[in-house]
Amino acid sequence: MLAVVIGFMLVFRATLSYNRYWDGRFRIGGVVKTCRDFGRQVQYNVPAGNPEETYEKQEVLRLILLFFVLLVQHLREEQNLDACDPWITERERKIITNQPRKPLAIIFMINKKIIKFVRSNRIHVVQYQHLEDSLSDLTAGFNGTDAIRFTPFPFPFAQTLTIFLVLYCFTAPFVLYPFIGKFTPIGAYVLALAFFGIYEISLELEDPFGHDANDLNLDDMATALQKDFDVLRFVDTSYETYPPAPLEPVAFSQEAFQTKPSVANYKASVSKYPASLLPPEERSYTLGIASQPPDGRRKATRGSGCTVM
Repeated sequence: MLAVVIGFMLVFRATLSYNRYWDGRFRIGGVVKTCRDFGRQVQYNVPAGNPEETYEKQEVLRLILLFFVLLVQHLREEQNLDACDPWITERERKIITNQPRKPLAIIFMINKKIIKFVRSNRIHVVQYQHLEDSLSDLTAGFNGTDAIRFTPFPFPFAQTLTIFLVLYCFTAPFVLYPFIGKFTPIGAYVLALAFFGIYEISLELEDPFGHDANDLNLDDMATALQKDFDVLRFVDTSYETYPPAPLEPVAFSQEAFQTKPSVANYKASVSKYPASLLPPEERSYTLGIASQPPDGRRKATRGSGCTVM
């Protein structure tokens, strides 16, 4: 009976840990996707007519990379800002050093730069709304990954399961001995391996953001994101300096709308179509039985070769 209870608790524990692992993968993947979309929108939707404006765009891309690097450090409970040297400035280092949630501080800096683009009329309000939505997605990604990392598994459940596992595995040999005799050590070993193995798997999957071999490789994600932004920087954006002229409405002449329809104009317009596509009253009657058309005109008889219009 105790084995059934422990088995149920182990399966429940492993299922929760497995769900946390893939939920963490889904949320960190959503953060990477939003960073790429945000960088693309900034690079191609924000015009840059001089080196200073181009530099401001590159600063936004740098801050996006810094956000992801700081998010990784936050999930791993690391405080080493020296690892952010390629992306962080001294001023930013002083601002976020004592901040408990450093990635959110970077989001505030990005938002400030986007508002500057709007006030300088470099982007439309609609484009600003898209960028604002991306910042909201980054904030939601931070909240989701933070909840997965710092929400512990219920301690009473974990403690009860551990106690039951120890008691069961140490008392199981006394139950197995009457049935398997000298093979009791082997049976007890396999039993303990199965139960404690599943328990350790659940512990391994519970936190997917660490440095263990089975954790998510966040460092490779940061490297891939940096390479993607390098591609954005070096793609030809020469149109930014000389943007195309805006489209102008075509001024149609009023005479084109004042032409009155007439039979001559109609016949001239339909003369290029096959006779099979014309209305019946306008077709040439070269075949058919003798009959009286609705308008009183006489059709040609079959094979006569005559045409009546």
